[in-house]
Amino acid sequence: MPEDQPQTIHQIVRSDGKEDGLTRLSFDSYDRAYDELERYYGDLCCSDDDRVDYTIVTKAEKILLNTIDTKHPTAE
Repeated sequence: MPEDQPQTIHQIVRSDGKEDGLTRLSFDSYDRAYDELERYYGDLCCSDDDRVDYTIVTKAEKILLNTIDTKHPTAE
């Protein structure tokens, strides 16, 4: 990667928009974020009712998602 380009930071977001230990982490590559999710899902049983769905995004995408969520709250 050229030195004049900033490094892309990846983060994990929950499908329900909540924060937890995984969502507070930052990764210097998609692969490292994926490895962390793989460890998380590997510790769960297939029928685990507490399973949370996660997605890997860039930090810029996470900021955009948070901006959209605050401007357009959904009714629960």
